[in-house]
Amino acid sequence: MWRKSSFSGENDFCLEVADRTRPILVRDSKMLDTQVLSFTSASWGIFISATAATGNTTDS
Repeated sequence: MWRKSSFSGENDFCLEVADRTRPILVRDSKMLDTQVLSFTSASWGIFISATAATGNTTDS
């Protein structure tokens, strides 16, 4: 269900995404037992577009 982004920052900070579910879930890959963020399909699309526009792209 969860997949880790292939893009990591300098300190190996990553997010994991469960994007085959509704709502779409996002969590910190280093803190798996913490709360997750929940996105509707529309809000996830906005988030990805905004991230791409800033040059912080991933394989998501």
